[in-house]
Amino acid sequence: MTAAHQTLPFGTKVKVTNLDNSESVIVRINDRGPFVGNRIIDVSEVAARKLGFHKKGVGNVKVEILPDAKDLPDPYFITLYTIQAGTFTNLEKAQAQREKLKEFDKHMTIKMTEIVKEGKKVHRLEVGQFDNKQHAEAFNELLKDEGLGGKVSEA
Repeated sequence: MTAAHQTLPFGTKVKVTNLDNSESVIVRINDRGPFVGNRIIDVSEVAARKLGFHKKGVGNVKVEILPDAKDLPDPYFITLYTIQAGTFTNLEKAQAQREKLKEFDKHMTIKMTEIVKEGKKVHRLEVGQFDNKQHAEAFNELLKDEGLGGKVSEA
């Protein structure tokens, strides 16, 4: 899940909380904006769905900057998770699925790798990179609602 902010450095992770329903998400800053009125952050469509204001388009939120990894105690290890959104023998079908995923969230990271499985060339689609399994599973549920879900696994 990603967001745009006018001044925070790219890659900064922030916790966004909807003050109307207390739902929270963690997003990574990867764009500049918003440039409308006094808005402070523009979250991706997926984050807006999770926060509960996707249909309204705007919400009353609190934004908290999360510490950088360099500020965390040592040792501090983060296991990353991804969603395997499909394995295809047909390249055109893999590309079509990738386009559907991009339509769902244009900021979503989608990795397509070519592997050999049981002697056959296949194209694997992996979606996102999540800091915890709960976030990956929640995002996968949103994908499932659109017929795009997959399997959550360690990255």
